[in-house]
Amino acid sequence: MFGIYTYFVIMLIFAGIPLFFMWLTSFNLLLKYKRIFLYVLIGCLIFGGAWDYVAIKEGVWSFTNILGVWILGLPVEEWVFIMIIGLSVSSLTLITIKKGDK
Repeated sequence: MFGIYTYFVIMLIFAGIPLFFMWLTSFNLLLKYKRIFLYVLIGCLIFGGAWDYVAIKEGVWSFTNILGVWILGLPVEEWVFIMIIGLSVSSLTLITIKKGDK
């Protein structure tokens, strides 16, 4: 449908847009936890990257590299996906916890 950019469009629709609106509606709340987001990103990149790397080496799945850039054995778009998903889950978790405290 979108050619080689289908993966990016799907990532934008299902992860990027919800993340944008979570931050748009709860910016002040989430900004208080910027250190947590740093830890989440580091953890997601380490463990998510290792998980994907092992899965590729074991033949569980494979990636088609759209941009032609590989970082530590994974395409750059997979690293972006790992970061967006980590930020989305942690943002939603913090928003849900803090809204439940009221």
